[in-house]
Amino acid sequence: MRLHLNENPYDFPYFLKRKILKAKWNIYEEKDKAKKLISEYEKFPVSGILPGNGADEIIFLIMLAFNKKVVSNFPSFSGYKNFSQILDRDFIEIELDENFDIDDKNILKIKDGILFIANPSNPTSNLFSEEKILKIVEKFNGIVAIDETYIDFSEKDSYKKFLNRYKNLIIIKSFSKSFSLAGIRFGYAISNREIIEKLEKKQLPYSLNSIALSSVKYIFENIDLFKNRVLKIIKERERMISEIKKTGLFILPSKTNFLFIKIKNRSILKELKKEKLMFKIFDLGKKGEFVRISIGKKRDNNKILEITRRYQNEGSYF
Repeated sequence: MRLHLNENPYDFPYFLKRKILKAKWNIYEEKDKAKKLISEYEKFPVSGILPGNGADEIIFLIMLAFNKKVVSNFPSFSGYKNFSQILDRDFIEIELDENFDIDDKNILKIKDGILFIANPSNPTSNLFSEEKILKIVEKFNGIVAIDETYIDFSEKDSYKKFLNRYKNLIIIKSFSKSFSLAGIRFGYAISNREIIEKLEKKQLPYSLNSIALSSVKYIFENIDLFKNRVLKIIKERERMISEIKKTGLFILPSKTNFLFIKIKNRSILKELKKEKLMFKIFDLGKKGEFVRISIGKKRDNNKILEITRRYQNEGSYF
């Protein structure tokens, strides 16, 4: 079972797949219609929207548009470091504090750069302090990109409401998680006109395919269906957190579609593999080792809970 890539356990609805397949495949699809639809959905000017081939393309475009060193916290989304290495940019990691919150003081010691903040955080699953994030955005001498790939699972407002106040701020969104579109690749940036124009100049022509662009219309027309799925995932997440806490395990307060659980020894890995569960391990040094597991459907989640209950009874897996 694929519980290692934070994917949505519910596939894109079949009846919408059939509609999307009617898109014309013999023409180069323009992204203007998608821009307008996103603008209406986000209630933000069209000039401040840029669709991309997944959030990954948006991240890459930001690095291309601003020739600066790249900064993020540790741990964070691996793409920030990987893309900076592809572009031969310096990459600086600032460790999260003892409460797994962003370290604003040490970040602000960096004089210039592009700062990527995944909020809610990947892989730690928690939300960072709004006070600290806003302090960083206000005082950081460079671009601040807040990656809101998991925002729909947080029941938290987007930082886009601060875009009029801060001219160095970019918001990154993705359709991969809450809209079940990881295999199609669609994401977008929200920012001021000047930044969006800089990003668009670096974008390859027709980098978005017809299937991805036509999906936007059908997703927004059926938005309640996707919101209800997100609520199901949140409900399952809260059930799992509650049950795992009963075992005495340390688990962060997730505001995403995955869990971040501390492990005491690696015998848990054999147990997970035995159940054919795919997962990801993170070594955070003094903070210890953690396993990141996506929220699946109820039957998948129950297998995880069975393993954690064995810990409660035997005390050997975590």
